[in-house]
Amino acid sequence: MKLIYISIIMMSSYLLSAQCYPDRHSTNWFDGWVSCHSKTSPNPSNTAGHWLLYDLGNRYKIDKLKIWNSNDPSHLDWGMKEVKIDYSKDSIVWKTIGILDLEKATGTNRYEGMDWFNVAIPDAKYILLTAVSNFGRDSCYGLAEIRFSAEKLNLTQVNEIADHENIQTSISPNPFTELFYANIATTNPEMLTYQCTDITGKIYTSGSIQMEKSNYILKIETKNWPPGSYVLSVRNGRDLTKNSIIKL
Repeated sequence: MKLIYISIIMMSSYLLSAQCYPDRHSTNWFDGWVSCHSKTSPNPSNTAGHWLLYDLGNRYKIDKLKIWNSNDPSHLDWGMKEVKIDYSKDSIVWKTIGILDLEKATGTNRYEGMDWFNVAIPDAKYILLTAVSNFGRDSCYGLAEIRFSAEKLNLTQVNEIADHENIQTSISPNPFTELFYANIATTNPEMLTYQCTDITGKIYTSGSIQMEKSNYILKIETKNWPPGSYVLSVRNGRDLTKNSIIKL
């Protein structure tokens, strides 16, 4: 078993490299994440709120995490007091590990974050942090950094949900905001149909493609779609492939 550490630091790189101790943070609120407006959550079980979604790029088993709270001395109350942790391997099915009680930051440049939290996340590509409360009455919520102790899972994975050797589909970017591209590859020129649905099965777009070559790039605009999780399905009459996607 090989453990690795994944750090997601919401700071400028020149500030980080100038620190004497790598765990210390500056006292500027703009060197971290701040949310003052609620937004629809990628997890449909959650209400709209203040959240951060991390795409780890691969699937990991995570046993510990370490958090640095908002460290601006003028806005320490923005720091999260309680945070809900959700995780998913496909951005569609979400599981919750619970609510963590966080400590208020010190507001000094000697702040080194909290002790490691022990967690049990067996398989995750996406980590969702949702603010439950902060240390004040303001509607803003802040955070500086999160670090994961993780083991990369050894998986053979082409699509996150399903794939067939005759159809392969990749999505970019994912998560997305106003549009995404689906790169579709087939072994034979043929007619394909596609549709994109939310988790309730509501269809947001659909159509057909006559594959003249082995590759086709499908552009789908999503400006009018609400944020959340979706599934793009591509079918040739015999085979079906699905990709999970997220709109922010």
